[in-house]
Amino acid sequence: ERRPPELDQARLEREPEPEEKRAPYVVCKLPERPAGVEEFCLPEHDGEILAQMKQVLEAEAPVSGELLCRRVMNAWGITRMTAKVERRFAPLLEKLPGSQTRWEDRTFYWSRRRGPRKYADFRVPGVPGADDFRRDAEDIPPEEFANAVRYVLERQVGLPKEDLVREVYRLFGF
Repeated sequence: ERRPPELDQARLEREPEPEEKRAPYVVCKLPERPAGVEEFCLPEHDGEILAQMKQVLEAEAPVSGELLCRRVMNAWGITRMTAKVERRFAPLLEKLPGSQTRWEDRTFYWSRRRGPRKYADFRVPGVPGADDFRRDAEDIPPEEFANAVRYVLERQVGLPKEDLVREVYRLFGF
């Protein structure tokens, strides 16, 4: 049976299936370079630190500034975000490509290829083939939570609010 061309075209133009919006969260693992705070703060390491930050951004965007900095700190063997380390990151965060969004007291960094306007995905821990990694709720951008809410509601239309919240949190591993 032959279908009218407009039906085929409509099928091609529809949004992807909801399963396509759910993806594993990929953790950027930077090579270890233990050096401590004093060496980390030397200006001659600007290029190296910025390159590490870009690497995290490309792998994990959208990513909170706090999580992005933690990934780089871990590579350098730094365990605490002191005022000195925070001042070190501030000018380098401004040099990152892509865009930024703010939510409450958090800044989220987006890569050029994953901007906030068209972002329709959400990333979950524990998906086969991915690290079993769960982010803190504060490190998940609101756009990603909204996409997870949409995903759940597409499957369970009449879900009470409490159940919706519980189901979304479950998706993120809480």
